[in-house]
Amino acid sequence: MGSHVSECPNQQTGRTVSIDTRAALAYFGTFGYELDLNEISEEEQDAVRRQVKYYQDHGLVSAHGDYYRLTNPEREREYGAFMSVSQDRKEAVVGYVQRVSGANKGIIYLKLRGLEEQTVYDIPELGIKLSGAALMYAGLPMPVIKADNEARVFTLMAQ
Repeated sequence: MGSHVSECPNQQTGRTVSIDTRAALAYFGTFGYELDLNEISEEEQDAVRRQVKYYQDHGLVSAHGDYYRLTNPEREREYGAFMSVSQDRKEAVVGYVQRVSGANKGIIYLKLRGLEEQTVYDIPELGIKLSGAALMYAGLPMPVIKADNEARVFTLMAQ
């Protein structure tokens, strides 16, 4: 699946979305940039360097792993989630997009798929380690995001 980070605001939709959110979504496809890198801010250039490094380290999971849709857009209208799991089940990348923010929302637990139940996975972005069984049956707790159209990516590494 082709996907890329386009310029902002988007020429087709007019939406303004952070470069980190655009990259988080593009990680799950071929990943690339369709914008003039000379025209973006230094802060965005730093973000691009981080994003490229992340994709170099974890992009094969998306390119060659098993892809799972974790949410149904007909039911979960405020957020979406998906993941890719490496063939050997030792690494996974989870994407979470909060479409609409709101006050006093409960914690969302994403029930992951395709993991080894007995394996413990380190999730450095959250500073936690959980078993595959816990991640698939209880779920991965999502951090509270107080903005619309924001995304997060979580890396799972087998211990």
